[in-house]
Amino acid sequence: MVDFWIIRTVGYGREGTPLKRHDGRARPEYEVSDLGRALMLHLPHFIWAPLVGFEARLKKGRSIRPFLRRRASSSAEGHPAIRYHESDLFQDLDFSEYPELTDYVRKFRTALIKKSRVFAELSRLNLERVDDLLGLYPGTDGTLQVLSLSGTLEQKRQYIEDHCGQLIEIQVDPSGSYESNITFRLDARRLRTYLRKNVYEVQSLIRDDTQQEVHVFRGRKRLFRMVNSEVINRLFMIQHSMDLNAEFRKALEDTVTGELFPVKLSVKSFQVGQAFDQLSSATSLEREFEQLKLSAPDRHRVMRQLTGRVVLCLYSYQSGLVGKSQHIHSIGAILHNLAGMSGVEKDFPQLVDIVRSRSANSQIGAYYLFSEFASSVDLKAVKPGAQAAPSSQP
Repeated sequence: MVDFWIIRTVGYGREGTPLKRHDGRARPEYEVSDLGRALMLHLPHFIWAPLVGFEARLKKGRSIRPFLRRRASSSAEGHPAIRYHESDLFQDLDFSEYPELTDYVRKFRTALIKKSRVFAELSRLNLERVDDLLGLYPGTDGTLQVLSLSGTLEQKRQYIEDHCGQLIEIQVDPSGSYESNITFRLDARRLRTYLRKNVYEVQSLIRDDTQQEVHVFRGRKRLFRMVNSEVINRLFMIQHSMDLNAEFRKALEDTVTGELFPVKLSVKSFQVGQAFDQLSSATSLEREFEQLKLSAPDRHRVMRQLTGRVVLCLYSYQSGLVGKSQHIHSIGAILHNLAGMSGVEKDFPQLVDIVRSRSANSQIGAYYLFSEFASSVDLKAVKPGAQAAPSSQP
């Protein structure tokens, strides 16, 4: 796939200094592709969407018949439920590219929804028969999503009445992914929307509590924000893995085209010793060692002088159709910061020069591919309760 990428830096001047914001403060700025945006959406984030109605989940054993109306629906988590909404009013009405119309459109929508049946049904709702009251908002895929509210039922009703028709900030917490040593539990539906032409602007700033706040825009429209001190750096590590490992790149390409089914993408950081003790006999440096005809003692000397941390990018995916052989494959790329070879350069300058020529560079530093590996597990060959021993190749 041509021009397949995740993230790139655009907010630095020619001297490598951050560009200035309109308020004079420095702010690094980046761009992400559809894939970069999709990966970020797997982590907890905030979006902005209009509150368009409500869902009332009735106490078990209660009939929804007295509440049935044109906009009512039923069933949610075993509870009878009713819904009233005006989602159609907000569909495909994005005027964010025309800021002079934004305020007018917002006021027009609010005025229309105030005349809808949502408010009448909300006010006549007998809360004694209600187990929970939730808001409704249109998701990014066009389907209605529920918004959990805090407080008493009366407070929830008041919130919906006060904010229905208005744009509100909503916290989205996708299940499965987590931030510690970032792991994305991948949803294939998010990854299959990749379009090369789509580019999103990313702006980040350090808050007073030292956390990094990241905002993602498409043109003038702000899509979502997240508070995560590592997500930008980890996206660059995945980008470097794609740039330096052809198999890693191809697996991601085949995923967005639908040929492979994604499972998990992890980005983990280790101390040099933790990784090198396991992999020192199967590293990409062996090519340079052979090329420079370094002796075994010199090779061990080089490995002992490497410092800093390494990053493991591990991508797992599934292949095979139902009824046929199904495998879970994993492709790993271990990256080492070029600065970690500073102790080697004096005695082995040629080695460092060669490694530098095959490194990938960004504002987080220059990294080279220290090691790579692949493994595979045949799911059909694993007996229930048994643990598979994956076959692997360096």
